[in-house]
Amino acid sequence: MIVRAVIEADFPELLEMIQLFEKEGCRKYGFAFDDGYVLKNMPYFAPTSLVAVENGKVIGVMAGVVSASPLSGESVYQQVFWYMRKEYRSHSAELLERAEEFIAGTLKVRMIVMCASGDERRQTKDRFFRRKGYKLLETHYIKNIGGNDA
Repeated sequence: MIVRAVIEADFPELLEMIQLFEKEGCRKYGFAFDDGYVLKNMPYFAPTSLVAVENGKVIGVMAGVVSASPLSGESVYQQVFWYMRKEYRSHSAELLERAEEFIAGTLKVRMIVMCASGDERRQTKDRFFRRKGYKLLETHYIKNIGGNDA
């Protein structure tokens, strides 16, 4: 597996992975994905994102943004999208480790915030992150309250 920076040529495969992510987990939370919107925003995330590639195929992605903490002003990497194709999920920890190296070394950021969906595998995810040295920060809840998205 090769882990490298995202390039524009990756965008079609990344869109496919986002569609798989939506199908596997996000639909039950009511999230809607617009392919055009996603593609339009990929260049924004590319400089702070990595892909895992095997045999010329993108098998995983770690996308995020660097922003200032609203509490301290310190730069923080906020993971926005982390996905591995099902058949390659055993490589997830390696992608995370390489992403941490990239975030600390290339982006010069010392704090990373990871999120995980609140599905039935929550305890497994919690154990995974704790083994990797992460601490539970907070839990988010979501509810559709019928507001206008305009």
